[in-house]
Amino acid sequence: MEQRNGYGVIGKNVATKLSNCQTDQIMSSNKLSVDAELEKLQRETFDYFLYETNPANGLVIDKTAPDWPASIAATGLGLACYPVGVERGFMSRAAAVERTLVTLRFFWNSPQGPEADATGYKGFYYHFLDMDRTRNRRGSPSNVAADARARDDHTC
Repeated sequence: MEQRNGYGVIGKNVATKLSNCQTDQIMSSNKLSVDAELEKLQRETFDYFLYETNPANGLVIDKTAPDWPASIAATGLGLACYPVGVERGFMSRAAAVERTLVTLRFFWNSPQGPEADATGYKGFYYHFLDMDRTRNRRGSPSNVAADARARDDHTC
């Protein structure tokens, strides 16, 4: 039985899928061709971004655990996957454009600052954001953003 997290179907861990898929297919006399296996893997991986994205703001959940936050990294990967999904026929160009615009508008309009409901600080986004309320979940920008900001402050 499939569970739902409010954004789409919660899939099994990708590593578990790969492990089970490989074992089942090696043992099966109906083994898929390498091309078919890759197509299936690409589709299942792409589906994560289809089903684990909040359609209201474009944020992508970091992993499919209950009450887990979205991450800037997962959201960025989603944005990078949409053009590939269009090329592979996994989604329409119009759907990819709409998802991209929803995400970019969210970041453009989201509050920046030290407040609890801010999504970032001084142009850098907090690594973990609440999927629905769009506030930070950890209290400081991600390490990568903090490192970049520190380098920028010293080079000006």
